[in-house]
Amino acid sequence: DNTIILAGLNKATDPILAFKINYGGLTNLNYPFNAFQYGFFLAAKYNKSDESVWLGGSEGIHRFTQAGKQATKVPELCIFSLKFSDSLLYFANKRINTHSSESNETKWLGVQTNQLPLIINASLLSHYNTELNKYAYRIISDDTLSFEYSKKSEISINNLSSGKYRIEIYGKNALGTESKPLIVNLRILPAWYQTWWFYLSCTLLLLLLLRIAFTHYNKRITRQNRKLELIVKLRTRKIQLQNVELSQKTQDLNHAIDELKKLSIVADNTGNMVVVFDKKGEFQWVNKSFTKILQYNFTDLAQTGIKTIFDLFGEEESTYKITNCIKNLESVAWELPILKKNNRKLWVHTALSPVVNEMGTLINLVMIITDISDLKEAEMQLLQKNEEIALQAHALETSNHELEKLSLALRETDNAVFIMNAEGYIEWVNEGFTGIYGYTLNEFAAKFGRNLFEVSTNPEIRAVYKKIVEDHETVIYESYIMSSQGEKIWVQTTITPIKDLDGNVSNLIAIDSDIRKLKKAEHEIQEKSLQIFNQKEVLELQNEEILTQRDRLKEQKDEVERRNRHINAGLRYARTIQKAFLPDKKQMQEAMDFFLIFRPKEIVSGDFYWFSPIRNTVDDIESYIVAVVDCTGHGVPGAFMSMLGSRLLNEIVNDRKVTNPSTILELLDEGINNQLKQQITENNDGMDVALCFIKPTADGTTQIIFSGAKRPIYIYRSENDAIEVLKGVRRPIGGTQFIEYKINFVNQEFIVKKGDMLYLLTDGFVDQLTMKGKKFGTKQFLQMLKQTAAEPVEVQKDKLERKFNAAVGYQEQIDDITLLGIRC
Repeated sequence: DNTIILAGLNKATDPILAFKINYGGLTNLNYPFNAFQYGFFLAAKYNKSDESVWLGGSEGIHRFTQAGKQATKVPELCIFSLKFSDSLLYFANKRINTHSSESNETKWLGVQTNQLPLIINASLLSHYNTELNKYAYRIISDDTLSFEYSKKSEISINNLSSGKYRIEIYGKNALGTESKPLIVNLRILPAWYQTWWFYLSCTLLLLLLLRIAFTHYNKRITRQNRKLELIVKLRTRKIQLQNVELSQKTQDLNHAIDELKKLSIVADNTGNMVVVFDKKGEFQWVNKSFTKILQYNFTDLAQTGIKTIFDLFGEEESTYKITNCIKNLESVAWELPILKKNNRKLWVHTALSPVVNEMGTLINLVMIITDISDLKEAEMQLLQKNEEIALQAHALETSNHELEKLSLALRETDNAVFIMNAEGYIEWVNEGFTGIYGYTLNEFAAKFGRNLFEVSTNPEIRAVYKKIVEDHETVIYESYIMSSQGEKIWVQTTITPIKDLDGNVSNLIAIDSDIRKLKKAEHEIQEKSLQIFNQKEVLELQNEEILTQRDRLKEQKDEVERRNRHINAGLRYARTIQKAFLPDKKQMQEAMDFFLIFRPKEIVSGDFYWFSPIRNTVDDIESYIVAVVDCTGHGVPGAFMSMLGSRLLNEIVNDRKVTNPSTILELLDEGINNQLKQQITENNDGMDVALCFIKPTADGTTQIIFSGAKRPIYIYRSENDAIEVLKGVRRPIGGTQFIEYKINFVNQEFIVKKGDMLYLLTDGFVDQLTMKGKKFGTKQFLQMLKQTAAEPVEVQKDKLERKFNAAVGYQEQIDDITLLGIRC
C-alpha cells in the first residue's frame, strides 16, 4: 500500500513523476521533484532502508529521498538589457549591480530626468517551461510599494522626480520558485531649473526687481506729491483771487441794487412820460404818465398802428433826429407837437438817448417826453415837465425786470435826478446831474453843501419844504445853480414826497430840467405860475388816478398770468398726447441699435419720428420701416400736423399693408391733400420726410430702400470710413405747388454691412445759428458724423450733443431738431 513508483520522461530536463499504487491503480502524487539540469538518467535503484532512490545518468548519479521531495533550486535572475530613451546602456551579461544590497559601497546609476523612461529587460535562468516564467518589480524610495507578477520581462520606469531610488526586480519560474531580487540603485538628477542655484538666482532676481519697482514707485509717488502740492497752491491762489473778485462784484451788486431801488422810486413817482424802445425802434415799455397824458395804453398803440418810434413821430425833423441818434449813438433833443388820443394837440420836449452795451453796440433807446403845452400856448412857454420816467416793457414782466428798465432810463436821461432823505439831505444823484452841472455829488457837496437849504437859490425853499413834508404835495419851482464852468444854469425842479407804509414822508425826489431856453420867455412863465399852482388839486387827482391804474394793471397782470398758466397746462397736456403718437422706444430697441436726439423748440413739436416692424411670412425675417418727419411750422400748428402725419403713416403701413417707400410717400401726400382740402383752400402746409425700409438678409448684410421728400439720408461706411449722401426728390408732402410738375417719389436701394450707420434728420440741426451768428451747416455736421460714427450709438449721441451745444452756446433754438442714428 505504500509502494511509490517514480517515472521519468524522455527529456532529461523534465521532472520526475511520482505515483502511488492504490487498490490496483496509480495515483499521481504530484510531488515537485526537481528536474535534471543536464543530461538524462539510464538506470535507477531503490534503497528500502532510507527510502531513497538512486538514479544514474550521463552526467552523474542523483539521489532522491522522501524528505527532500520539496527541495527546489533557486533560479538566477539577470538583466538582459538596460537603456534610457533611445540610448542603450547595457546588454547581455554585463552586470550593473549585485543581487545583494549589503555591499559596503553602494553604486548609483545617475540619470537626467530628460533621459527617462528607463527600460530594463530582465531574464530568469530557468529553462523549464520558460513561457511560464514571471517577473515583478518595485521602486523603493520613501514608501514601499506592493507588486504583482506578470509574464512581461520588460520594465519601463517613468515619471520620477529627482532623488534616489532602489529598484528591486524579482523572477518566478514555472515551479513557483522566486529568485533573489536583482537591485538597481538609481539616482534621478534634477533638471537645471530644479537646482538650488537656479532657485537662488530666481530669488535674487525677484528681490532685485522688487527693489527696482519699489524705488520707481517711490520716485513716482514723490513726483505726484510735488505735482499735487503745486496744483493745490495754484488752485488755492485761484480761489483767493476768485474770492476777491466775488467780494468786489458783491459790493458792486449791492451798490447797483441800492441805485436801482432809488431809481425805481423816481420812476414810480415822476410825472414825465418815459418810453423805452428796442434797437429797431419798436415799443418795449411806456410808463403810467404816458398813458395818462396821451390817453394811449400799450394795447391802444398796437391797435392804432403806432408800433415804432417813427410811427409816433413821423415828421421830417423827428425822423432826422432819431436816425442821427441811432447812427451816431448820441443823445438828441427836440420840440414838436403830437396828437393825443382825443386828437388834441400837445406840445412836448423830447429827449432821446441811446443805450449801448460794453462792446459799444446799441441795445435800447430811452425817450423822456415832457409836456410843454402850457408854455407853447404862451408863445414858446416850453415848460419841460419831465415828471415821470419809465421804461417800455411788457406789462406782465416781473417787478425786478421793471426796476432794471427804470434804472436804465434814469441813468441814461439828460435830466438831473437826486434823492434826499426826509430832512432834505442829498443821498444820491444820477449821471444826468453831472452832465448838467459838471459836478459829482462829492464835488458839489464840497462847494455848496449837501442839504437842500444850502444848495437851493430859491428864497422860499423852507416854505416849499414845509409844504412838501407837511402837506405831502408835489412842488415845482424854478431856480438856478452855478455850474463848474461858472455858467448860471436855470432849471425847473420838481420835488415829490415819498411816503412809507405808515404815511410818513421817508424820502424826497427832485428832478431838475434844463429851462435856459425857457428863461427867454420868463414873463410868460411868471404869468402861468399861478395857473400851475392852481393845478395842485388836479395833480392830486392824477395821483389818485395813477394809483387806480396801478391796481387795475395789477389785476390785468394777474389775469394774464392765470391765462398763461392755463394755456401752458393745456400745452403740457398736448405734449403728453403727442408723445403717445410717437413710437415705443423699447420696441425700437428690440429691433435695432439706435440713438435719438429729439429737441422740440417749444412745449410741443412739429417734428416727429415713426417706426413700424414688418413681419415677412415667407422667410420669417422681421423688417422694419423708420421715418423722420419735419412738419410745416413748430409749436401747436406743427404738433397738429405731426399727429396727422403719424396717423396717416399708421393707416398706410399697418392697415393697408403698403411697404414700398415711394408708394408710402405718394399715399401720404394724397392723405395730407385730402385731410386739409388743399386743392379747395389753397393751403400749402405739409412736411419733409426721410423714410427707409430696412430688411436684414441671411448673409449678415442689410438691404435698405430709401425714399425722401426734400430730406436726405447719410450713410457711414465703416469699411472705408466714409460718409455717403443720398438726396430725396425736391418735392414736399402736401401742398399744391408741385402738382403741375408731376415730380414722382422714387426708391433708392443699397446694401449696408455690419457696423455701418444710417442717419435721418430734419433741417433744424444744420439750420441752427451758432455763437458766430452763422448756421451750423451741413459741412460741420458731416465732420462731426465722421469723427463719431465708429463709436457705440450712446457715445455718438453724447458727443454729438456736447459738440452741438458748444457751437450753439447762448443762441436761442430756432426750429425743432430731430436726429435718428441706426447701427446696421
